Amino acid sequence: MEPEIESEQKLLIDRFSYVLGKPKVGHIVIFLPNGNENSYYYTKRVVAVPGDTVQIKDGRLYVNGEQSKVHSGYIAEAGIADNEIVLEGNEYFLLGDKTSESEDSRFSGIGPVPTEDIKGHVWFKLPQGGKKMGLVK
Repeated sequence: MEPEIESEQKLLIDRFSYVLGKPKVGHIVIFLPNGNENSYYYTKRVVAVPGDTVQIKDGRLYVNGEQSKVHSGYIAEAGIADNEIVLEGNEYFLLGDKTSESEDSRFSGIGPVPTEDIKGHVWFKLPQGGKKMGLVK
């Protein structure tokens, strides 16, 4: 799953693309958990979109009954995705690339994220600590 974004890394966000379009599987997005305007933005990857079913079993992510190609790493904590979840017409399932360090849609405090809470698409990351900058696909 490239590119990985480091904590506190500076990002450029496209806030316009989701006015006309919708997040797609694999996009890295920013969102406000539970729409809380007083919270800080979370940065996560879209692994499932409205209408998809999601489940984490035996440490693997399954979307619509098939193992995910977007997130193929081991996931130690299934959280609410221990049981199959069917995403509503405006919900997205978001995971951090480092699931062992991530608070994401697996946890009931966040859960599936509604469209209106997603504020933009990460499209560029600025260099940090000697790393190269680059576009985010």
